[in-house]
Amino acid sequence: VGVLLALCSCSSVRNDGKTNNLFSEISIQTEAIDLPLSTQWVGTYPVAGLGLLPQGQRDDSVGYLGDAEAFASVWAPFKPGQAPPAVNFGKDIVVFVRNTRFFNRTSIVKATVTDGVLELLAMETKSANPIDDRAAMAMAAVPRAGIRFIKARDKLIPVIAPKK
Repeated sequence: VGVLLALCSCSSVRNDGKTNNLFSEISIQTEAIDLPLSTQWVGTYPVAGLGLLPQGQRDDSVGYLGDAEAFASVWAPFKPGQAPPAVNFGKDIVVFVRNTRFFNRTSIVKATVTDGVLELLAMETKSANPIDDRAAMAMAAVPRAGIRFIKARDKLIPVIAPKK
């Protein structure tokens, strides 16, 4: 993560008329880093399988899978009959976006991390069709390094270190 350090040099005049140079402000600003979406999978997900999503992420439109066991359990109803793709969970996590209100085809367009917080930008069609038995879902593998949280609207989902 790149860090931009800004120093603001200020001068002050002392009572004896001499000038002092002072550093009055130091600010640190980190840059937003776009992460590569190394692999992406798009499809539909059965509403009956939402209980397989990680606890604390079942009601959110955004979340992540941090280990092979969680990924395999979510993959089974996502792509029935297909083996889950290989993901190195020591280096990557699988993020997901899904519908929560209306059925709209969706895909992940961008993943950006700033100060350890990952934000996903998704693109979706717009409809007024309510979700019945299936919701649209997209998943993508992104590098795990530097991600401490995933932003899901107004809350932060902590990203837990992989199981050893």
